[in-house]
Amino acid sequence: MDDDNDLHNFLKKVDEIGSIISDLNTENESVSSAAIQKADLYLDTIGENNTTIHNRTVINKDSKSCTNVNKVEMSQDDFMKSIEKDAKECAEKRKENMKQAIDLKNKGNNYFKEQDYLNAKVMYTEAIHLIPDNVVFYANRAQAYLYLEDYESAIKDCDIGMKIDSKFIKCYIRKGKALISLSKYDEAITTFRKILTFDETKNKMVTDYVQEIKSVKQLKQKETDIMGKLLTDPGLYKVHNLMKSITENENKIYLLLALEELSKNLNITDHKILFCLLNGFDIIENNNFFKNAIASQDHLDVTEKILNLFTVAVKNHENNCLVVSNKDVMLNLCIQCITTKTNLSIKSQALQLLELITKFENVRMILIKKENIKSFVQIMLEGTPKNDDIALIALKIIKKFSIDDMFIKNFDITLRERFLPAVLKSMEITCCSRKKKDVVKFEKFLPVVEESISIIINLFTKDLIRQNVSHLNIWKISYNVLQDLSEDYKTSAIKFDIVLSLLGMLTNLSVNKSSFNQDASEEWIVLIKKFLTFQNNKITKRCCCLLSRVLENNDEMLDAIVKNDVDIIFINIIKDLSFLTSRIDVSKCLALCINNVEKERWFKEKYVNSLSIFLKLLSDNNEKVVGNIALCFTGFAKIDVISEKLINKKLIELLLKQATNKKLSKPAQYNCALAISRFTTADESYLQQLRKLHGLEILHSVMKENKVL
Repeated sequence: MDDDNDLHNFLKKVDEIGSIISDLNTENESVSSAAIQKADLYLDTIGENNTTIHNRTVINKDSKSCTNVNKVEMSQDDFMKSIEKDAKECAEKRKENMKQAIDLKNKGNNYFKEQDYLNAKVMYTEAIHLIPDNVVFYANRAQAYLYLEDYESAIKDCDIGMKIDSKFIKCYIRKGKALISLSKYDEAITTFRKILTFDETKNKMVTDYVQEIKSVKQLKQKETDIMGKLLTDPGLYKVHNLMKSITENENKIYLLLALEELSKNLNITDHKILFCLLNGFDIIENNNFFKNAIASQDHLDVTEKILNLFTVAVKNHENNCLVVSNKDVMLNLCIQCITTKTNLSIKSQALQLLELITKFENVRMILIKKENIKSFVQIMLEGTPKNDDIALIALKIIKKFSIDDMFIKNFDITLRERFLPAVLKSMEITCCSRKKKDVVKFEKFLPVVEESISIIINLFTKDLIRQNVSHLNIWKISYNVLQDLSEDYKTSAIKFDIVLSLLGMLTNLSVNKSSFNQDASEEWIVLIKKFLTFQNNKITKRCCCLLSRVLENNDEMLDAIVKNDVDIIFINIIKDLSFLTSRIDVSKCLALCINNVEKERWFKEKYVNSLSIFLKLLSDNNEKVVGNIALCFTGFAKIDVISEKLINKKLIELLLKQATNKKLSKPAQYNCALAISRFTTADESYLQQLRKLHGLEILHSVMKENKVL
């Protein structure tokens, strides 16, 4: 460590000298002058500390000695040239070292991906020897130490990293994780919370880590309590004895009975925890009889009972799910049961186990890195099982993975080229099945279709997928299915869910503005009007959210809305208190209609009769609603009839109040200011009202803040 400190100090001096030299060469006179003063101070410091340079204020009476001093002493210019030369040589050496160090770091990263943490650590260490003041190298080595379970070394590396860069978040995270592993929970919480002292945007992340620590702490305390009452609690004692007997027995009949009894007793959380504490998962895997049964696949009854036991043990218990996610024997057994010709009961049991453990994000992050799980997911994406019940469970597993970026990254091609086309085809089949009057088959297939669409909803939140599906006829197929279901979805829960999911899928897809075919605007508006008239809150919200996205820059659809009186439906929706959750999207749709369609084509008497609700919504609790309604008023300013109706409604006062309301977002404030400007330029009476309120200066300030002036 002394060598490291020396190198740190040396490099620090080099950086200081390099900075001085750079400033000396600048054309800026003030910077150059300051650099000269810094150089003189630096030389004086060296003179004080270097015994070979004599104090020039002392008169040396020996002329010969004085001559020798002149030979030893170096002029300021020569000294600076020497320093500059050394600095350049050092910089070149550092540049060369950095290149080598980065190569070593990359090798370490590759080892890490291959889960060879020991060699990863070696590579990072060699990189540190070359460049001992690079925070990334220490953070990476700390991560390797974490996986090697050398937590003290991980903490030391993180501490060094924090000294190099006090705002490097990964050091805090990895130190926190190491402290958790050492059961130093309070220190871990303090470490995570330090992140917020320099980056408040990480509040959610820190909160999640703190909550995780509290959960771990509670679990550890729970484990201590359970072990303390092991002998006095009959249920716990029974689990303990069953586990003990399994380790001591090889008799098939007895072992099967023991598995059944354990399964019955693991429905209680304390019993699940004890099972894991007693290494129950390892005991089952390592029992010779069970091991042989799993390997040979000759004892399907044994396999089924083991799967059932593990399913009960992990249900709604994250820690047990984490343990199973690292049991490759059990994972391989599940995959083998699902992908080979075993009976449906065992397939279903294996899928249920996988579905339960994929419930938790941190478990999925472990699983998706495993080659066996990747292969399994690939098989499921390329063709879900033919049995509807089995397919439904498989799709639920895919759905859980579909929210994770790592899953999208690993399977984006398969998702776009195999899974999505297959789902669209299945959607079309639902329509064809009805025409063939194959009602039973159609009804049975619907849950699989709905689950598949719900997966696409998640997929379309990702740019990588959404931006590469324009070649698929998603809008056309979706229209056909929605049209087919529009008559009887009100009386069927599963058909209702499909309509809801399809609208959600299209809403996410419509983030890409170019995805919608404007030629189909009229037929889409007619169809959506059907759903809006049903007056169901969930359906209404999805329809309005979809329209709020596709209406932008879509004149054909705006015209279709006005032509079919859908804008009047919007007004009725915002009046109805039972549709509060839809107000943001409905108000946006109204704003788009009012501002983008010529007044003689959209203006209706009903708008005049509804002005009171618009005025009321200007004081809504939701700032997005306020901003959208303010935009509606910018359109109203063009209509003489509406302008006259509002002249005595204190509109300017209300808009001015919201334009200066610091609790509102800047866009909402700006929209209110814009509405004021439209009314005051359209009618002198409004301008006089604004002057009485001294609003011209305020309006100017708001517009300037929003960079309009």
